[in-house]
Amino acid sequence: MTTREQDLALAQRVQRLAADPRVTGALFGTGAAIATILDGGMHDQVTLGAIQDLALGPQRTSGGPVTAPGRSDQDLTAWYAERRLDPIRELLRKDIRRYQPPAATRVCQAPMPQKGRCDRSSSRSTMLTDWTTGQRQWCEACTRHTDWWTTYIAEHARGRPEIVPQPYANTGGALARHFPEIDWPRLWHELDPHWEPRPEREPAESSPPTLQVITSEPGPPSKHSHTRQPSSRSRARLILVPDLSEP
Repeated sequence: MTTREQDLALAQRVQRLAADPRVTGALFGTGAAIATILDGGMHDQVTLGAIQDLALGPQRTSGGPVTAPGRSDQDLTAWYAERRLDPIRELLRKDIRRYQPPAATRVCQAPMPQKGRCDRSSSRSTMLTDWTTGQRQWCEACTRHTDWWTTYIAEHARGRPEIVPQPYANTGGALARHFPEIDWPRLWHELDPHWEPRPEREPAESSPPTLQVITSEPGPPSKHSHTRQPSSRSRARLILVPDLSEP
């Protein structure tokens, strides 16, 4: 791909990002940084640090151990390198594709004959699962309707089916729509080991990803190694490499 073609691909991708109402603020900057690296032919330089420096600017780590008993200078350097990348990790975590239940309303939901429901400020609440969809919703009650609240929860529990469906994903994944070549599920699991894929209302029809995301941290050099080390600090790297399993 020529330089002109790379510039055109970058401009088009950034335009699509800018037109997406879900990609704003720092998330847009992150998307533009990834586009610059991918469409600019910089695959070998795709690291968490590179994305963060392009999207958020160089970050300084504050706090943490200046010295620690039993820990070498190299261990402390690795600690600071990890902490320096916390901003980009947190930004990407917030965009993980997932199901997110609604926020509590803080009002009593007990039924009332004339106005439908109580609507007084709630004093107790719990989340219940919709057995037909898997979605979660709040059940809240005021001090006057404690008995209703307790009874409703018990009746709801008795109706639990043997198989509860998984709720559809309803938030996150904005960047994934613009960079289908990246294996986002693998990255999301790296960012959150507890992450599990959720069903989609409209399954994606794009081709499988062709770039694997590998997070790694350079290991300490051997005591007898004579390999010249780079002058920059070691950092946890996010590397995009071709998926060799693709035909």
